[in-house]
Formats: sequence, structure tokens, C-alpha cells
Amino acid sequence: MNSNLDNQKQFEINKFDPKYFFFELPLYEEVLAKTETKRKQLLEILNFRGEFDAYNFRIKENSTYEGYSNYNSLRSELKEESIIKGVTLKCKRTDEEYKYYLLVNKDKVVKIGQYPSLADLNIGLIKEYGNVLSKEKLKEFIRGMGLRAHGVGIGSFVYLRRIFEYLIEQEHLKAKQELSWDADLYQKSRMIEKIDLLKNYLPNFLVENKDLYGILSLGIHELSEEECLEYFDALKIGIQEILDEKVIELQRQSRRKFAEKSIDNVRRVLKSKN
Repeated sequence: MNSNLDNQKQFEINKFDPKYFFFELPLYEEVLAKTETKRKQLLEILNFRGEFDAYNFRIKENSTYEGYSNYNSLRSELKEESIIKGVTLKCKRTDEEYKYYLLVNKDKVVKIGQYPSLADLNIGLIKEYGNVLSKEKLKEFIRGMGLRAHGVGIGSFVYLRRIFEYLIEQEHLKAKQELSWDADLYQKSRMIEKIDLLKNYLPNFLVENKDLYGILSLGIHELSEEECLEYFDALKIGIQEILDEKVIELQRQSRRKFAEKSIDNVRRVLKSKN
């Protein structure tokens, strides 16, 4: 299992990615900029003028956000003394403003305040999965993110693992309806083996990254709070990728049914004319 953690680079989070920084980075978490490359990325965040797409929890749809107004300008250099920097984003669909307050010095930035709150943004984000998670599991996903935001690492892993287990069980309920399903074999299998047995039912990303469950279990039983906090975002993104795949599949099925119904209506009309 340690080898999975040794290979964690595939899960690395770019904390200077605008969407992550403004919409997911918890308050009071230090983001270090020790190298020249990182300082350049920090300056780009502090003077953000770009755009990115993200969920708008008020209109319950995706929108585009742009950086349009910054104060306490800090254009070309980062100084040793700390300053408070403000950054404003605007939703291009609604013109509402999102405000961020950052404590900055040469080597780090800390997000010390924002509006809307991180909880508001996360609730909106998670509601995208209302068709693939039960209400209870949606609440657990939000609780996990809330614990992580408040510095509780092991507890946040517990909720992510529950989501993972729920996704497996939902497909197990479908698979066991098949006459060829071997219930005894499934019952005796470890989780990683259960995923192999269900591979034709599960999202590809989950099957390809089935060791996520082992990492979550390791976090709950063996890792420290600090290690769990460090790995949480990567594992959460993994869970979201699985959920996104399920959402896309539901949308595909819905379009297929609509297309079949529409074509059938055309057939009936043409048949009546003949």
C-alpha cells in the first residue's frame, strides 16, 4: 500500500490553479511559493485577469468566472512584509461578485476570507450529483468536505470511503439480479476483488483506480491527521471523477430514450400516412 502513496504524483493538486484556489482551497491553509516558478504562479493568482468555468450554486448551472477588479495592486514583486490583498471574481452570467481576501508575503499566500463561503460553493458543487447519490450520501460528501476544511483529516476520509462503498453496492444490487452471479464468491472477496467482479458495471475510472479504497482505508487506520489532509483533495477529485462518469452515462441514457421515442413518433406518423 505504501507504494500507492509513493506514486501519489498522479494525484497532485495545483493549488495555484484558479478554479481550485478560489472555489476549493480551504481558508487559512498556507500555499507556499518557495521557487521562482511558484512565485510567478502566485502573482498570476493575485492579479487574476483570466477566466474559468465553474458551478454557480445560485442558478444551479455552470457559468464562466472572470477576474476583473483587484485592489492593493501587487504586479511584479512579492515582498517580505505581509500585506492583505483583495481579489474579485465576476460571474459572467449573473454579474454577481465573489470576494476574496488574501494574506500575502514573498513565500506564501493564505486565504483569510471569502464571499460566498466555501460551504456555499461546495454545496452547489455537490448537488450536481443528486441523480447519482442519495440525499444521505450527498450530505455525507458535504460533511467530509466540511471536516477537511476545518482540519479534520481522518474523519473526512471516513466519509469519502462511505461514498466509495455506496457506489460499489449500487452496482452490486444490479449485478446480483443476473442468473450467473456468484453471490458466495462476492461475499468472500476483498473490496479490490469485488471491483474486479463488478468491472462491467462500474465506471471505468473506478476500475482503473480501484486502489483508492485501500488508500482511504489506510488513511482511516494508519495515517496521521496531517497526511489525510494532504491527500484528501486528490482522493476527493478521484471520487468526483467517478461520479462525473456516472452523471454522463445517465445523460447519455436519457438522450437515447428521448431519441428512440422521437424516432418512434416519426414512424407512427409516417405509418398513418401510408
